[in-house]
Amino acid sequence: MITVPLLLMYHSIFASEVIELEGNIEENNIKILAALNKFAEGSVKFSKKTKGFKYHYTNPWYSRYSFDIYLGEFAKRDNVSIIRIEAPKYGMEKSFRNYFKEELQKKDAMGVGSATTTTPEDKIEKLEKNLISYLRD
Repeated sequence: MITVPLLLMYHSIFASEVIELEGNIEENNIKILAALNKFAEGSVKFSKKTKGFKYHYTNPWYSRYSFDIYLGEFAKRDNVSIIRIEAPKYGMEKSFRNYFKEELQKKDAMGVGSATTTTPEDKIEKLEKNLISYLRD
């Protein structure tokens, strides 16, 4: 009888997603930090608790959203980073994953990639709406 609530609690606490990102880990570190600071309005901080990854980003306790982002190298392939996204509620990590895929994989106008028609404010507003809907559940 006790195991059912514990399983439900475990499921909602450890919601996570993993993304592979091409490129040097140091360059990806800068991109991730910029994307997080754009979304979290500069309240992102580094943590020394990396769980085996090279970098760990989190937010202060008083922040509107709660997340843990880990960045590490993929041992079997060169020039590939792994991003692990953890969020307290199931579904929030998917919103972060979609935000990162859009932000980190867009490329500049010098021919390295394509420009997007969505403004950064629109992307952040969409992410906030998704996260707020998960917080209400």
